[in-house]
This record gives sequence, C-alpha cells and structure tokens, in this order.
Amino acid sequence: MKRILHIFTALMLCSLSITPLSIHAGSDVYISDTYGVLSQAEVDLLNAQAQQISDQYQFGVYAHILYDDASYDDIWGYIEQYYAEQDLGYGNTSDGILFLITQSSQGGSYDIYIPAASNQSYFTIDGLEDIQDDAEEGLFEHDYYKAIDTFLDKTEEHLAYYNQHDYPWSSATEGAVYYDAETGRSVSGFAVAAGIIIPFVVACIVVAVNASKHRTKHTATDAAEYIPSYGQLQLTRHTDMYLYRTQSRTKIHHEESDGGGGGFSSSGGMHSGGGHF
Repeated sequence: MKRILHIFTALMLCSLSITPLSIHAGSDVYISDTYGVLSQAEVDLLNAQAQQISDQYQFGVYAHILYDDASYDDIWGYIEQYYAEQDLGYGNTSDGILFLITQSSQGGSYDIYIPAASNQSYFTIDGLEDIQDDAEEGLFEHDYYKAIDTFLDKTEEHLAYYNQHDYPWSSATEGAVYYDAETGRSVSGFAVAAGIIIPFVVACIVVAVNASKHRTKHTATDAAEYIPSYGQLQLTRHTDMYLYRTQSRTKIHHEESDGGGGGFSSSGGMHSGGGHF
C-alpha cells in the first residue's frame, strides 16, 4: 500500500513540474499612494470601498498615486505599461479599471484606463470621460482623497448602470434612460422631464396669481413714500434700510488641464483622455 502511495505522489510531483501553474492572482491592493499625500487611514478607507465594488461586480477598480518623471510626457503609454507591470485585474483575469495619478518635476498627470484584455463593454469612451470630469475636480483642488472617492462613486454608478440595462452608459442614451443608483431603478427621460417641468409650471402660475394680488401703481424707491400725506402720522426720523443683497457667482474654470478627449490607443487600451494638473 505504501509503495502505491509513493508512486502516486511521485506522479503528482512530476505532473506539477511538467505543467507550470500560471495563475493571475488579482491584487487586493486597490488603492496605493507611494507619493505620500494620503494618510494611512484614508488609504484603508478607500481600499475597503474599492474592494467592495470590485467584489460586487467582479471587476477590479484601482486608483494609484506615485512619483515618476517618465509619466508626464506620455501618460497614456505610461499607464498601459504600469497596469501590465503591476499585474492588475480581478481574480484570474485582467478585468479592471485604473485611475492613475502621477507627480513629476514638471507637474501632475492623470488618466483613467481599461486594458484591451479587460472587459471593456462595461464602459463607453464618453462614460470614462464622465467619470474623469467629476474626479478631476479634486485634483485641481489638490484634494486627492476627494478625487479618488469621486472616481470610485462614479465608477460604481456606471457598473450598476450596465448591470441594470446590459449596455453601458453613454451621452447618447442619457436622454432616454437615467439610472438611480440609490433606488436601483431606471427612469425614462420623459418621466424625469415631466417631474421637473410640471412642478415648475405650477409654481410659476401660483407666483403670478399671488403677485397680481399685491400689484401697486408704481414701485416705491423711498421709505417716505409710505407715509400718509394728510398728517395722521408724524415721524421725527426715518431711515432707508436694505434687508437683502444679491450676489452673482461665476464658476472658475481650471485651465491647468491640457488633456484631450478619450479614445483607444494603438494597443487597444481604453483611455479617458487624461491630462495635467
């Protein structure tokens, strides 16, 4: 019996030596910061969030921050090489999306990337641009935690949209179908428009009716005009006091980014466009 067991064990070892194991082990380090702009508590919090999203959709969601001078002039080429070298991807596949933020002596760079070997059908190019548009606001404010947190939230929205509709979000379908991540339901564009326009029209009618009830002959510009002219009221002193102030605010557009639109690289990689900050 022992002899048979020894022979069986030898055959197993021989089989393992002939057929090497090639297993892509998905990295559980979804968030990393070797540049040092996030606290360890922030990294842990973001990593837990990214892992939850990755496990739910079986699609790796990564955000890494690092320093490398080679990244500034060619962020597209750099992020593709980096993704491959880090062996990123969920489980035994390369399925994943990476938000890479780099610093160099020339400044900061960023891009959102999905490799050709990954399941790119979850996203469209303008879907990646939609994620980038929200996430890059934190970069312009040099709030890296906000940038990555927004990236995770927006990526989850797009994955949930695909999971709900079996096709990815795009600007072409935005007017037809909206996805509410909180309720998990889709709402038609007509319903959304009706929900906005009808209350607005009703409010305008109510305001117009109330305004007509209080309409005067003219607009008074001085407090003295409200004092009766036939002497029943005698004021020894009167003062004009302004109770309200109107402010106009204009959004400041950041001109730091010189990134272009998203697209596919020659290797088939899917990019949001990226840029500098």
